[in-house]
Amino acid sequence: MDTTETFEETVIKTIEEDLSFDLSWHSTSLESSLNEWKSSHPQKPYPPRVIWELTALDAMADNRHDRKPDEPYFKPVLEMVNRDTNPPTLEIYPDVKGTLSDDNAVTYYQARCEETKNPIRKARYADLLWEALRVKRDRKAYSYALQAGNTYLDQVPLYFEQKRGLIHLTNNFQRAAEISVVLNTRDLALKVIQTISDLLSRLLECEAYHYLSELFKTLEFIANKFPDSVSSQNWQQVREICYNAIAKLEGQKPLNDLLVQAMVQGIIISSVHLGDDAIAWKYRVRVAEINENEAKAREGGEGITNGSLVSLKFIQDALHGYQNLVSIAPNEKEKSRMSGKVEEMKREIRRLIRQSENEMKSISVSVEIPKEKIEQFIKPLLEANSIDVLPMLSSYPDLTPNIDELREQAKHMSEEAPLTSVLGKTQIRDGRIIDQTPPFSNEDALSTQLGFWFQSHAQLLDIIFYRLKETGQITRDSLLTHLQTWEFVDERDLPFLEKGIDHYFDDDHVSALHLLVLRIEHMLKSTFEQTGAPSVTVPNERQIREQTFGDFLRREDVRNILGESIWYYLNFALVDESGLNLRNDIAHGWIELESCNRVTVQISLYCILQLTRLQKKNPDDK
Repeated sequence: MDTTETFEETVIKTIEEDLSFDLSWHSTSLESSLNEWKSSHPQKPYPPRVIWELTALDAMADNRHDRKPDEPYFKPVLEMVNRDTNPPTLEIYPDVKGTLSDDNAVTYYQARCEETKNPIRKARYADLLWEALRVKRDRKAYSYALQAGNTYLDQVPLYFEQKRGLIHLTNNFQRAAEISVVLNTRDLALKVIQTISDLLSRLLECEAYHYLSELFKTLEFIANKFPDSVSSQNWQQVREICYNAIAKLEGQKPLNDLLVQAMVQGIIISSVHLGDDAIAWKYRVRVAEINENEAKAREGGEGITNGSLVSLKFIQDALHGYQNLVSIAPNEKEKSRMSGKVEEMKREIRRLIRQSENEMKSISVSVEIPKEKIEQFIKPLLEANSIDVLPMLSSYPDLTPNIDELREQAKHMSEEAPLTSVLGKTQIRDGRIIDQTPPFSNEDALSTQLGFWFQSHAQLLDIIFYRLKETGQITRDSLLTHLQTWEFVDERDLPFLEKGIDHYFDDDHVSALHLLVLRIEHMLKSTFEQTGAPSVTVPNERQIREQTFGDFLRREDVRNILGESIWYYLNFALVDESGLNLRNDIAHGWIELESCNRVTVQISLYCILQLTRLQKKNPDDK
């Protein structure tokens, strides 16, 4: 057997024998084999069978409940433009579309589907074949779809036994439900319903509230497609589970309002299907009230940045809830009461807008990110091997700004609001003018768009860090290890970074921010000094002084090496007066206590992660 065949068999055997949901080509079990191949075959791609296995392993499943029937189910994990090549190239991993259109790959998946004893692999191979063959209108597609759906349901014990298995439980149940609808197969739909019914109590015992919520959505999805398929008994069970879940949640401190709201939605859904309009109404009102109360808590909460803006989002949700309640009110009294709440929310919105303007925060627009987009965005990070999460996160698409796109938006803004081009800008801090600019320029417009982008970015980053910390994908040790193994790390920075990370995990955001932000400057300058690019300037023959961080960042060589996305991110976050300006605000004592919060600490951590993307250039690279 030659080297190529041995390598292929090793990879296939490793994948075949692994019954976890964590296996990926990034994992330790495969890493050595893949690295050995790269070392011994530097100019040669992986053999086809290995590429097909990695595609089947790493393809991302799109489990949105509102996904259109013609949308592809399997998609790449990463699809990004590499601007380091000339011309820029589109990098895709894995190339799902290319693989599924390859007849040789399809033949290979058919053989693997028949021979594998691994239920996780069998379901995935069958599902890929369903996707590949239905496009060709191949009659075998139907049988592969049924095989995939049934195998997903048969994996129930594995979902509970394996690490992060419950993530796959909810996703794969939705996929089985979708297949039953596309094939119009009521038998499979009824099997999904019965299997869910058998699991609800167990999930409640595990306090897996989020996964319960997802299964309720799957039941509703089936009920809308197959009338009367979900029985009254099923909906009674859902409602009882939700009542019990809320009782358990309300006994916990602090109260997780978002999980309570998810269970309340379950009561609403089940009550609507049971025809209990009074109960549905009662809990719809409660959802609106939860959003209203959350707005009040966020505005006055400790360690909340841009509290008015965060509150504004929840007040808007409350407003929409009350407006909907006006239209479905059961009587005139309730209609009048809800109308009053609508006017109250409108007044609150006007107040919060005025308040947010007075706070003079550089991030000034609240953006609501759809939940399904967030879940789709975070999922590859949750499913990745833990040792690869931080490198993956540091270069994750859409977490650094697309400057070309923002320039286009800035140009559009200038065209839509031409009066801004003749206005100057004055910045005031503590009653003193710190900056005055001439009439609005293209760079000002870009800075404004960058501020809008940072608002949505800050919200998304906060959710990502929360989920990764909650699942153990990011820990104190993993962050510190990632920094310790960075090839440009300066030993002088490590004690400060370790302390800063400790303070972040202890929710001491004031200490964390003051330690981390001030090390970023030294980390970046040290990196350039290690490559022979000193961070000093020579004003005259007799004087040598350290460059300010702003001057250093504006150097052409620094800007070119960092690239536009990273450069604009660091500049806006750290030294731009019209941006967050964290470095200067901390160094000069301008920062306010409410700005030392979890969100700004996470932005500073992400600045550090951006630096760890810098690598020593291979001498052979041109």
